[in-house]
Amino acid sequence: MRTVPFQKIIRRMALKCGITPDSEDYTEELIELLVEGLNTGLQSAWKAARWPDACLVEERQFAADWDAAETYAEGDIVYHDDQYYVALQASTNEDPTTATTYWEVTSDYDVFIDREQAWEDNEIGEFLTFTDRDPRKSQIPFYYLASIVHDGAWLTATCSGSTVWVYFRKVCPRFGWAEWADDETYAAGDLVIGSDEECYKCVAASTGSDPTTDATHAYWVKVEFPESFERWAMHYAKAVYLRDDGQDDKATAEEESAEWALQELSLEVFGGQDQQESPVRMGGYGVKAGRR
Repeated sequence: MRTVPFQKIIRRMALKCGITPDSEDYTEELIELLVEGLNTGLQSAWKAARWPDACLVEERQFAADWDAAETYAEGDIVYHDDQYYVALQASTNEDPTTATTYWEVTSDYDVFIDREQAWEDNEIGEFLTFTDRDPRKSQIPFYYLASIVHDGAWLTATCSGSTVWVYFRKVCPRFGWAEWADDETYAAGDLVIGSDEECYKCVAASTGSDPTTDATHAYWVKVEFPESFERWAMHYAKAVYLRDDGQDDKATAEEESAEWALQELSLEVFGGQDQQESPVRMGGYGVKAGRR
């Protein structure tokens, strides 16, 4: 995915509104207005179609990999060498494939995909399909039915394998506008702009931990802005600015331009392909997903 540093997006949104970043009108209040407006509008744009930048296909398992450094309790379930094992007693550094007094192969595990699996990088925002093989490579994958709940999905049929391929929409990103400060104490969930102009989300409380040098993501993770959404963002931000200024007619025109930007993007991405991931359908204010 090609991305744009979010600080650049902020400046470009301001320029779209006729405000230069070095002018006195480029205030914190303006930046907050534009970014918060963008955060709100992006929720709809993100779901308007199955954008490649928003959707992924990943092979998912139902339990974490066995870890030699982890201490396990009786009853714990782990995944190792394409099989699931249940702990027969407490253990540390006992390989499930050989330590038969500590582990045994089991088929009695929850066929459940958590939206946020600790061992995976990507949190699932919306489940789209579940298949027995990679649907990008197979013309005839078997589709599983699932019961979706708030924290994940239960597969309602027995899986033919130990993993399942999940096609899903990622959680819509949310952005901040305040620059990171080395004397500020941050809590999990806080958003900042780093010295590299990228947006970062705090994942663990910290003070003085520079997000741009936190290579292990112990405290920060980057929040990326897809380049493909830039044209939409410029029009939408100007609509937010105009509506806040009471210029409703002009704001409506910019909202329509934002919709057309998504329509053009869908044609670029999907073209005339006959597939479920077809272009967005225009629907007045806002956008709707659907087949043409």
